[in-house]
Amino acid sequence: MQLDSSRNHIIMVNLWLSMVNISVMATTILPAFFGMNLGSGLEESDPTVFYTVCGVSVVLAALSYPLSRFWYTRNWRRMSENELFEQKMLRVLLVQNIEDLDDIVRALQQHRHKRIDRRSFRQLVVQTLGNRAMPPSQVDFLYQCFDRDQDGFLSEAELVRPLNTFYHVSGNGNGASSSSNGGGFAQEPSQRQGLAGSMLPSQQGSVPGPGTGPRGEQRDGSEPGGAHLQGVFSRQSVRRSPRELQQTLKKKQLQKQDETNWEDDERYGWD
Repeated sequence: MQLDSSRNHIIMVNLWLSMVNISVMATTILPAFFGMNLGSGLEESDPTVFYTVCGVSVVLAALSYPLSRFWYTRNWRRMSENELFEQKMLRVLLVQNIEDLDDIVRALQQHRHKRIDRRSFRQLVVQTLGNRAMPPSQVDFLYQCFDRDQDGFLSEAELVRPLNTFYHVSGNGNGASSSSNGGGFAQEPSQRQGLAGSMLPSQQGSVPGPGTGPRGEQRDGSEPGGAHLQGVFSRQSVRRSPRELQQTLKKKQLQKQDETNWEDDERYGWD
């Protein structure tokens, strides 16, 4: 906490110094535009030009720092305060009112065929919670969390989420075949979305399937093309229970440890 406070203090000092530098730089804008100390003839034609340029430069230098402070306070600081307020409200909702959220979601799903506005949402929360009603600020924040399209109404699509989102098949006519072949587990890794589909085959772990050897060779009787489906989310591994997967991982770790010990024996000449 002390390091975070020191870091924030250093950042703020750097910000104030940058604003001061902008103020000092503002005094040189107009003189640089008119040529600084080079003779242009304007100072000889009208003596008021020199005093006008100097006066405008001083005014810019005097106003740039307060304007920078005002802009920072009204914009960036307000954005930071809004983010802190959202985090505080989320912590209150998820820690203190987690059971109330379940009741509110169930009540909303019963009215999912209706378009619920902010006033109806408040009445529904009061009817659902009763004496455990939330403060108006928390109710408004919760309504903003549900209203994802910010249209002022809660639609059915915002209240009900699909359950089969782990493996989603694109609309190319493969939905029926995938459901008959195991609900999407028999698809290729390039067609999967979610936890498994977001990874390439080379990134899906190193757990070999039952048809592969310790170094990735294909054994007799294994499926063709099974070498490129290795991993925790491969076709062979998903058919095994978590206990079998744990045993396989343990065997793999022991095998790797034996190989490391064998390399050390050869390197150092140990028996």
